[in-house]
Amino acid sequence: MLSTRRLLGAIVLLAATWTHDARADERWNFELVPFVWTSALDGQQRIGDLSADVDASFGDVLDLANIGGSLRFSAHHLPWSIFGEVSYLELEQDGIGPAGNTELGVTQTLAEAGVGFWLSDHFQVYGGARYQDVDNEIRSGTGGAGHGESWVDGVLGVQLAPVASDHWLLWIRGDAGTGGSDLVWLAEAGAAYSWKDPYAVYFAYRMLDTDYQKDDFEYDMRQSGFLFGFGFRF
Repeated sequence: MLSTRRLLGAIVLLAATWTHDARADERWNFELVPFVWTSALDGQQRIGDLSADVDASFGDVLDLANIGGSLRFSAHHLPWSIFGEVSYLELEQDGIGPAGNTELGVTQTLAEAGVGFWLSDHFQVYGGARYQDVDNEIRSGTGGAGHGESWVDGVLGVQLAPVASDHWLLWIRGDAGTGGSDLVWLAEAGAAYSWKDPYAVYFAYRMLDTDYQKDDFEYDMRQSGFLFGFGFRF
């Protein structure tokens, strides 16, 4: 009888220990990463009869100090992940157009959020929504016009992480979608290095292409540039 009680006690103790360890392994992990985004712009914008062909290179962005900022939040509980990001960008460019007398001002806010599922240790599929809010002002000669639009697109994408260790992370991701716009797609490749938990530095190159038209407003732009970030996990 005593041996049976001891055996039952040992089983209960092992079960309690296993449950505690399993719960510890099942906890959510969070990360917050502020980014600086040096985004160049290339494409066409139109408000009514006024249009501007934009070609703001990486050097132009630095000269004008029009460097955007991003804040990305992610949560992981394998195989699931949740993410959200908000970005803000301002750009002013003059001397554009056939006569060189057109000026353009762009203020843009982007936000995205979604859910991902890791099919393996190195491959994830994800889906979500991308919100864009654009305020444009075009000035040409003695005339000018300003207009703003906002819209939301649903996107589906994949992410490949060929290297994912305690110190290094390499990733490639891409997605595409539609909804408010005719088409939006994103491609990104980057690396992160963590020299000491919970800190990491991030470096990436991102390209975002949007084709949006509504009435007399057209926003057909490709944004591309480098992101530099510092993240911490909690």
